[in-house]
Amino acid sequence: MEEIAVKAKQQIKLYKSYSNKQKLLFVYYNRVKLFNAAKSGRLAGGIAERTAQKWAKKLKVDKDSKSKPTKLITLKPES
Repeated sequence: MEEIAVKAKQQIKLYKSYSNKQKLLFVYYNRVKLFNAAKSGRLAGGIAERTAQKWAKKLKVDKDSKSKPTKLITLKPES
């Protein structure tokens, strides 16, 4: 049992890294061509479906936050 625990701790998780070109293509397909997240990920060079969905959600949230007006503070002149 101890051998299994030691072996599990030694294993390294490998995460997939995506190039800037893949990310740019994903944004192009998702925002300009209006493909869904999964299809945009496939066309951009094999981006995992769930990763593409997360990226699309972040793009949507960022777009919405920029369009909202910010609270303006007006200064009243002193009389």
